[in-house]
Amino acid sequence: MQEDDEIMALRILKGVLPPNATGGGANDPINLFTYQGKDLTRAWRVSHMEVTNYASPSISTSTGVVLHTHEVYQARFQITDNQVIALGWYDGDGAGMQTMMKPDHTIITELWASNTDSQDANYIIYLEEVGVSPSENILYQMKERAQSEDF
Repeated sequence: MQEDDEIMALRILKGVLPPNATGGGANDPINLFTYQGKDLTRAWRVSHMEVTNYASPSISTSTGVVLHTHEVYQARFQITDNQVIALGWYDGDGAGMQTMMKPDHTIITELWASNTDSQDANYIIYLEEVGVSPSENILYQMKERAQSEDF
């Protein structure tokens, strides 16, 4: 990605993830964003993410959300996993909201989310559109496919 890339547009995703969306039945990972256009100069980056429990931030329960590039089913996610873009969690016991993001991860086609806990999770995610060259787009697509467990 070039140093002088500018932010082209901001997309805000918000909603509620059902409990334990890490695989199986109605709790499958949720597709938050898919780009199927033919413009090879468009890409997105997660610039900000917030997570809280669904009931009330004052309730002493925790919740967690994982953003990833593919529809993966696993019980544990780590920031070192190639397909993971960001981890966000809310600790109702006093630590509040925490996030860990890969700021340089570029999304070309899909953004998925998984809830790692046994209650609903509120989320708000800011996606910034950035410009890429057609060659960079193809390389990012290859990287996304290579990181998929199904490839």
